[in-house]
Amino acid sequence: MTNTTSHDFVVSERNGIAENRHEIHAAVVDSTGRLLLSLGNPSRLTLIRSAAKPLQALAVAESGALERYGFDEADLALVCASHSSEDRHVARARAMLGKARNAEESLRCGGHPSIMPGIHRDWIRRDVVPTAVWSNCSGKHAGVLAAAKAIGADVADYHLLGHPVQARIADVVGDLSGLQSQEIQ
Repeated sequence: MTNTTSHDFVVSERNGIAENRHEIHAAVVDSTGRLLLSLGNPSRLTLIRSAAKPLQALAVAESGALERYGFDEADLALVCASHSSEDRHVARARAMLGKARNAEESLRCGGHPSIMPGIHRDWIRRDVVPTAVWSNCSGKHAGVLAAAKAIGADVADYHLLGHPVQARIADVVGDLSGLQSQEIQ
């Protein structure tokens, strides 16, 4: 359970015990960028992280990869999402890689424990070492790999900032946020 307080932080609890405390930095602006309301430091640079996945998915869609490789709505949903490493998620990520003829080894997201405690415990019991396809962002990475291939770019370094597919993602972020490319880090 996550509770908010009247302070500028959020406390997440596990079994009634405070586990983490996260400071809040938020800004509410109007369509011109004028600050209407803030909490914490509204100018603090932060990482958009998984909230960027729908923007990244838009760049994947604009690349033509969805049509070229026959991705369906469920594939697109996985590009937009963080998954919990359930078998159906891993199977879908693998199917997406297969549709675009990309290898699992091409994923650059790295493996990590499942965010689902039950799945993680099961992996420990079965001595599973999660690879990149089990990562909660493997669907997004499978989509970005497909986009790189669809635009004729090398897939080996699709995850690096200088890659053409990353430039397309930055363009989408800029178009939707009103930021200039040099403002996007």
